[in-house]
Amino acid sequence: MSNKLFLSSLLFSLIVLYACNDDELPVQRELDEVPQIQFFSLTKSTTDDGFASLLLTIDILDGDADIGVLTFRDDPLNPRFEYLLDNNGNRIRFGDSSDNPPFNCVDYSVEQDVNTFVTDTFLIRLNPLYNNLEVDFFLEDEQVPGQFELLDWRAVGNDFLCGENFYGRFQDPASSLTGTQFSFEQIGPNTTRLTYDMSSIAFPFVLTDRSFQLRCSVRDRALNQSNVIFTPEMVF
Repeated sequence: MSNKLFLSSLLFSLIVLYACNDDELPVQRELDEVPQIQFFSLTKSTTDDGFASLLLTIDILDGDADIGVLTFRDDPLNPRFEYLLDNNGNRIRFGDSSDNPPFNCVDYSVEQDVNTFVTDTFLIRLNPLYNNLEVDFFLEDEQVPGQFELLDWRAVGNDFLCGENFYGRFQDPASSLTGTQFSFEQIGPNTTRLTYDMSSIAFPFVLTDRSFQLRCSVRDRALNQSNVIFTPEMVF
């Protein structure tokens, strides 16, 4: 074989070998900035004073790690609600117009002074993006086993939607904020394990001997909404 033919064959072999090896190299993909969540666990407990707790733990993968609020103070860019105004720019009070909805704690803000005396009641619009963790409860229908219906905790025990649901605002895992219902564990470069401690004296009365499951999603600081997950069924 001539030197020229040998060199040509060698060059061709190297090109083929490089191409094959290149195909086998792992492709480095940019992590998605939209958070992805995965169920980890759901446990229950009851304290001596009658309060019951559900501990929901999920894993959050977020490419740019912008999960959790940076402060719990009022955020002018993301307020909890806004006051509705009349044509003159004044806040609309309860009873100003028969066209306004009847009183409830979703459509109205009850203003109180430092002594908790009610001073006024104004029509509002809640901000659907205020909370960064949404947890809904689904309760099995007692008449139709296997069929689950959304349980609105705001309506439990009252007719005015004044109860509390379990939507929440968790802090930035890297912050030093303490005393919240949330705890964190960093389990990977872009993965955070979040545990949400939900407590209510109503849990035993509403959930005992009934199958239920939770629906959960999170939202990052750029307002990207994660996937939605359901927990396995549980009986309290």
